[in-house]
Amino acid sequence: MLSFLLAASLQAAPYTDDLDRASLLSAIDHQLRDLQTQPAAVVALGEEQVTTAALQTTLRIFRTVVVRHHGTPQFNTEINRRFRVLAVADQTLFTAYYVPSMQASRTKSGPYLYPFYAYPTGGCPLTRGEIDGGALAGKGLELAWVRDPFARYSLMIEGSGLLTFEDGSVKHLNYAGNNGHPYKGVEQMFQDWHRSTGNPLNWASITRYFTPRLESFWPYQARNPRYIFFRLGDEGPFGLSRIPLTAGRSIATDKRLYPAGGLAFIDVPGTGIRRFVVDQDKGAAITGKHHVDLFVGGGEQGKGLGTHLLHQGRLHYLLARPEVPAPTESP
Repeated sequence: MLSFLLAASLQAAPYTDDLDRASLLSAIDHQLRDLQTQPAAVVALGEEQVTTAALQTTLRIFRTVVVRHHGTPQFNTEINRRFRVLAVADQTLFTAYYVPSMQASRTKSGPYLYPFYAYPTGGCPLTRGEIDGGALAGKGLELAWVRDPFARYSLMIEGSGLLTFEDGSVKHLNYAGNNGHPYKGVEQMFQDWHRSTGNPLNWASITRYFTPRLESFWPYQARNPRYIFFRLGDEGPFGLSRIPLTAGRSIATDKRLYPAGGLAFIDVPGTGIRRFVVDQDKGAAITGKHHVDLFVGGGEQGKGLGTHLLHQGRLHYLLARPEVPAPTESP
């Protein structure tokens, strides 16, 4: 069977990194700290098997190259000399996720009618429809209440968010678990609505249509039985193993195919995105070898990119060449 990861070199198209060095070093350092705490293991990189020790070595050597050569002509030379480049065959779909923010209340009051729940002790087999129907109400699991059911659902899809409470305090809402039911995306949930109304099949269009028709929205939402639970915190958002995510530098992929802690390079024509990233997250909607979700942070810029990035591009993974001596780091 042919591997979908092919040996490649970007000698003809030099590595350029469109973000700052500091954010790249931050993502690398977060990942190295996590890998140092993990037991030795063998993980998948396509059809290859790589050790977590190899991932650590790759990141350490790459960190030194970044410190010494990022932003210089020597950078590309060092990359090609010190690393094997494995390119994913064919185009990859790039989407983005971000940190939504919204107003919230600690109690159900006035317009604040829609709760976020903590993860129940012992898990939860209930479906989304059952939970939205009140099956968990009054059990002391409510973390916060918000006004907008569409924004609440969107935050559940993103997996984290920022809540500003009525007293001005701000808390991170971080992923804590799910109910174990399969995930269904917007395309599956609203396909018949799209055909019958002719409206575009995207979340903005769905929100506009159903805001004045809220009772009609709930049966559609219940078609996605997966429900997300959260925890409140002072920090976030986090990826796998509670690694702090770095805006523009952290990606989510299918972990059956790509390794947590993998060093990657992404090139998304038409967007200006051409940079190194670290594979630090996963998502229920991120499946298969040709889908990458890029974490883009918060604020209006993050929201804009998070809701509009839907482009084809190229994905490469890098592994250190064992035969090339590691460089000595110096600024």
